[in-house]
Amino acid sequence: MIPKDIISKRDYKTVYALDGQVVKKFKPGFDLARIFNEALNQSYMEKTSINVPKILKVEPDETGAWAIYSEQIEGKTIGELIKLHPENTDAYLEVFVDLQVEMQKIEVPYLKPFQAIFHSSLVTSNEFLPTIRFGLLQEYLQFPKNHKIIHFDFSFSNIVIDNNNKPWIIDWSHAVSGTGAVDAINTFIWLNTHGYQDLSDKYLELYASKSGTAKEELLLWKPVVAAVIYTSAPAKDKKYLWKLISQKGEQKNGL
Repeated sequence: MIPKDIISKRDYKTVYALDGQVVKKFKPGFDLARIFNEALNQSYMEKTSINVPKILKVEPDETGAWAIYSEQIEGKTIGELIKLHPENTDAYLEVFVDLQVEMQKIEVPYLKPFQAIFHSSLVTSNEFLPTIRFGLLQEYLQFPKNHKIIHFDFSFSNIVIDNNNKPWIIDWSHAVSGTGAVDAINTFIWLNTHGYQDLSDKYLELYASKSGTAKEELLLWKPVVAAVIYTSAPAKDKKYLWKLISQKGEQKNGL
């Protein structure tokens, strides 16, 4: 049975609305550990001060396809609002960055550390020569480390503004803990690969200002974050990501 109210669909999952719930159904055989990890991440976030839909249940259907059921938030994503009201783009960008900075004030040591997925990306990928892997590791070792929330998919499509103008953060499948700059650069990359190139620099300037971080410091993270994304990125994005990975020597010049 194909659900009527489909919100999004990919090869491995379908997200749809059903009786006041959002159902994220994965194809049969999808890694069960990843499904439960996403639900666990989101349940962790429910205990914080940020607005996160409640997890209601995780269960399989009669075909063996597992699904995460969560509270449905009535509203529109920031991406949808920008399309409807482009004249308000700057205001939506302010809300977006304010929410990200507020989220990153929270420490969550129980989330998987970014360091784990960084090392895993380097070790499991056969797309990086040993010299590249070594250089990226040396680069990473120089950076400050902490336990802030890294959503790692903080994008216009994952922030919902409800009917009372309250922002909600959805889709916690990639959440880890670490340094806020990682999330900022991941968002910067998302903007540049999803048709918002004209907003990427404005976003980074705004984030730098509101977080009290030098833009030059943020830019230093580009090769490391791009390397993590690269291993599972669609082919259309790999040329751009490889350019960022290769920019290590240029970061000091703010490029």
